[in-house]
Amino acid sequence: MAVYVDDANIPATVPNGRARHTSQWSHLFADTQDELHEFAEQLGLRRSCFQPGKPRADGRPSPHWHYDVTAGKRQQALRLGARAVSWRESPAIMRERDARAERGRVADQAAHTAGLAYRAGDHLKAARLLNVAREADPSKAALWAEHYARVNTAARERAAKVAGPDDPRPLAEIVTSRLEAAGLTADAPELRRIAQWNAGRLAAAGEAEPAPEPGGPPKSEPQPSLLTGAGWDASPARIARALGDGTSGRTVRRFLGGETAAIGGRQLDRIRDLYEAWWDATPPERTRGERVAASAARRRAREAGWCTAMGLDDDLLDEPGYDPQCAWRPAAGTGVADDNPLRVRS
Repeated sequence: MAVYVDDANIPATVPNGRARHTSQWSHLFADTQDELHEFAEQLGLRRSCFQPGKPRADGRPSPHWHYDVTAGKRQQALRLGARAVSWRESPAIMRERDARAERGRVADQAAHTAGLAYRAGDHLKAARLLNVAREADPSKAALWAEHYARVNTAARERAAKVAGPDDPRPLAEIVTSRLEAAGLTADAPELRRIAQWNAGRLAAAGEAEPAPEPGGPPKSEPQPSLLTGAGWDASPARIARALGDGTSGRTVRRFLGGETAAIGGRQLDRIRDLYEAWWDATPPERTRGERVAASAARRRAREAGWCTAMGLDDDLLDEPGYDPQCAWRPAAGTGVADDNPLRVRS
C-alpha cells in the first residue's frame, strides 16, 4: 500500500469557509480510501475536503477520488512519506488502483461462494470458484492454496469411500465412479487440462508414444508384461531403472510394444537376468502407491485372462505370436522381489 502526491501545481483560489486559499494545488491519493483518510488526518485535512469524483455513467463511484493539497501541504506530505509522482502518472495509477480493487472484489465474492459450496458438499464448484479467486487476486495465493488443499482433501476422502485401492471392479468403472462422485464428466475442462499436461510432460521427457507410419497398420496396445499377473505394474520407468546401463523408459516402452525388431548383446542378457530375478516374485507393496499399482495390475491381468510366469512354456516364450494355454490364477510367489536385483548403480 502507498500514498501518492502529484505535481499538478494548478494555480487556484479556493474558498474555505470565510477564508480563501490561493496556491498551486496538487492531488493526494492512495491505494485505499482508508489509507488516504488516515494520511490526510496526519496532514490536518478535514474529511470534508475529500473529493470523491464524479460518478461514472453506470452509477459506479469514480475511480479518481483524492484530496486537493496546497504547495505547502504537498511538501509536508512528502516529508511524511508520500510518494512523489508526476501529474501524467496520476490517472494511470488511479485506474490501476480501481482495477485492482475490482479484482479483489471478484476474488472475495468467489471465495465466499466457494465456502458455501464447500459446506454444501459441492467440492467441484468450490474448486472452480477458488480458481476464479486465484486468477483474480494472485496476491492472496497462499490463502487460496490453503482453501484449495482443504477442498481437495474432502474430495479425496469422498473418492476413497466410493472406490478404494482394493475395489474389485474394472479400472474404467472405478475411474467413472470417482469422477461421478466429484461431479466431473468426460468432457470437463479440468480433465482436458490434465490430459494436455500429461501429454506435454511425456513429450518433454522423450516418452511420448511414437505415431504410426503413414499407410501402415494401426498401432496396437503395448504387449503386457509377463509379470502383470503377479501384480507387477509393468512401468517402463521401473523396468528401466532396474536394467540400468542408461536404459530409458522410452526404450523399454518400445520393447514392450514390439517396436524393436531385435534385441541383442548386453541388453538382451540384462533383460533375461531381470526376468529370472522377478518371474517368481511379487512386487513390493510398501507404500500406498505401490499397493494401488499392484492391485490395478492384478485386476488388469484377471480381466484380460493373462497367466502368471509359471503358466508359460519356456521353450515357446520367445516365439512370435505365442499364446499361453493357461489363464489367470492368483499367485503368491516365492517372496517379494528385490528393487535392484542386477545391482545397478544409481
